[in-house]
Amino acid sequence: MTHTIRFGGAQIPVTASIEKNELTIKKAIDWASENSVDYLVTPEASLSGYSTDFEKNFPILVESLTSIEKYAATKNVGLCLGTIWAENQSVTEDEIVLVKKNQIRYYSKAGRLLGTTNKMVMTALDTAVGVEAESTLCGILLPATDKIVIPTAGLVCADLYGWCEMKGGLPQQYHNIGVKLYIHATNAERNTDALKDEVEEIWLESWLRRVSLYQSCPIIVADNCYMMDGTEYHGPTMTQSGVIVNGIWMTKVPRIGTQYFH
Repeated sequence: MTHTIRFGGAQIPVTASIEKNELTIKKAIDWASENSVDYLVTPEASLSGYSTDFEKNFPILVESLTSIEKYAATKNVGLCLGTIWAENQSVTEDEIVLVKKNQIRYYSKAGRLLGTTNKMVMTALDTAVGVEAESTLCGILLPATDKIVIPTAGLVCADLYGWCEMKGGLPQQYHNIGVKLYIHATNAERNTDALKDEVEEIWLESWLRRVSLYQSCPIIVADNCYMMDGTEYHGPTMTQSGVIVNGIWMTKVPRIGTQYFH
């Protein structure tokens, strides 16, 4: 018997407002529900945004995440949700600190948290926000049916490209442990310099296709269509959003504005 599972992606604006991002993600969930999507992929930091006021905004983020978790469950849509998050970590018996991670959070269609993937390759903006790098590979087994799971790895932005790319970098390490699908939630720098943008766009797409081809592993890509700091932007995204299988784009969307795909 053949089992089919549908992944969708949302190229959406990631703003500095958690409340706006929450509404945007809920609209994407509505689309996913209407199109029978089992798992919806959102861009990097799509709920939290890249905010240097993270601690001040954290209570709002907690409320918004809870609301999205419940909303997606009512729509029977699983999530691969990009957001910066923080969890308590014990330093000593008497001291607990919030540790910030840039992550993809995976939810079942019933709203159950299946696991998380934390970003490993930091960028300057991650550092500015106070995000700490993950040091351990963490694959996720995404349920396709009650008996079938998909070995999946989340590659948050620079994770796909960093760490000695000529040897395959992190994707190769995940490939070595049996991963069969990559979720690429990204929020790439754009509109900095015309020549730099052109060269970066070519390189990013070539590397995406190379990883997919040489590792025979599909990649689902979702980028932010605004600037990284959340300001409005109507130019092309730095990364092409869509689905690559064996080095070929099976689905891709226009690189401007809100776009959905499956």
